[in-house]
Amino acid sequence: MKQKETQPKPRLKILEKFPYQWLALFASSIAAFLGPLEGNMIVISLPTLAREFGVSASHIVWVMIAGTLVTLSLALPIASMSDLIGRRRLFRFGFIIFSAGSILALLSSSLSTLIGARIVQGIGTGFFAATRNALAVEAFNDKKRGLAMGVILSCVGLGASTAPYLGGWLLTNFGWKAIFLAEIPISIFGAVVSFLILTPETIKKIDMSKFDILGSIIFFVFITASVFLGNRLPDFGITSPLVWFLVVLALVSALLFIRTEIRNTNPIINFGLFKNRTFLITTTSLIFQMFSFAIGINILPFFLENALGLSPAGAGAIFSVSAFALFI
Repeated sequence: MKQKETQPKPRLKILEKFPYQWLALFASSIAAFLGPLEGNMIVISLPTLAREFGVSASHIVWVMIAGTLVTLSLALPIASMSDLIGRRRLFRFGFIIFSAGSILALLSSSLSTLIGARIVQGIGTGFFAATRNALAVEAFNDKKRGLAMGVILSCVGLGASTAPYLGGWLLTNFGWKAIFLAEIPISIFGAVVSFLILTPETIKKIDMSKFDILGSIIFFVFITASVFLGNRLPDFGITSPLVWFLVVLALVSALLFIRTEIRNTNPIINFGLFKNRTFLITTTSLIFQMFSFAIGINILPFFLENALGLSPAGAGAIFSVSAFALFI
């Protein structure tokens, strides 16, 4: 009975000839490729978008931040909710939302509507990013899960390294809307593949009392305050009352979140994992790595285009070199 649940049959009969684990990994790999592809194409387009809408870098960066903020805020709650609603169902739903956001971005004529479209994309990314690894983990046995995660992380690197060059080429030859047009067929393909392969879990009753609503709200406040603090600090300075309000809000919400999660029987983050020294060291180093990488990728396109005078295609080609290391 357990094996039947972990190895469901594809919805399309002809696909039953193939091992389900590899079909599930293929679907997960599409999501792993699309997420960084979308993010890095947005990053390389920021200087072009700033010129297009006539705004400063600190304002145009919200095209990137809007989607990322929503994705970060939703990823943990969605991962927790997937145990109640079904991860395969939420994974497929993510592609549909992302496709809608890409279409809205393509039709955007103002910065505000573009940011709104990016929020929709961020919601979709949050759904499939929070469930993609779990799909591979549930499909493979213990001996092959490392292989599955290696394939997924390679697809993350492939998407990250492809995006700057592809995005720069599209910007140079077709304009900024072309980057969203390029995302639509990939996201629709992911939705079709996930629909044909992944049969939603059978859930008789959804008990939302097991979902950590309070922790999710506090986590959203913490992420939002932290992102606004990082964005507003250069413009307002350390003496600004708004900056200090955001500092206090971020610290208080962080402490409340830790306290809430420790006391909750169904937390979205199990802080007991941090008692494992290997897990603690690995996670901490990864956080610092991602912080430095995030800062670098948001500054690099402006330096390459505005300071060095490169075209979007030239900037994208250089940008791809650093991202390609992730694929390796």
